[in-house]
Amino acid sequence: MASASLSLPSSPYGRITERVADAMLEAYSSGDCRQATALADQILDANFTHIDSHVVTRLCHRKAGDLVRSEQSRAVVNGLIGSILGSGDGKTPETAVVVIATEEEYKTLDALGLRVIQRSLVRQGTSAFDRFEVKSPGAIESITLYFNVDRPMATLLKATRQPK
Repeated sequence: MASASLSLPSSPYGRITERVADAMLEAYSSGDCRQATALADQILDANFTHIDSHVVTRLCHRKAGDLVRSEQSRAVVNGLIGSILGSGDGKTPETAVVVIATEEEYKTLDALGLRVIQRSLVRQGTSAFDRFEVKSPGAIESITLYFNVDRPMATLLKATRQPK
């Protein structure tokens, strides 16, 4: 890739453009940590909570032998996941885990080592929830987890409103 600079418009859900994140992951996968970290930095300038950017930064710093910066990135990832998990236990809609972007659901499930079996959107009162059936490795039965998606839904509704 010739340049580390790509346009970063937000999607309706508040996520950074998939094209930039895809380019970052592609650069990392091809072993180009210079390009991957440049793209990760660009994403983080727009959205410091983008977990994959911190993960790529961590891995590239570790690969370069910069264990201090690698550990700093790991601590940020753990802090972000911890903050998400600290918002609720996810066992019921009333105790749902609160997210600000739907991608946080999948990063949290990945961090917990859970595999998605099924996802559905459910409503209770005025709130919306993503209901996940998930399994942990080796588990026979699935468990249900709820994520409150009011914030991503509000962002989507705001982005799709027609100007008056």
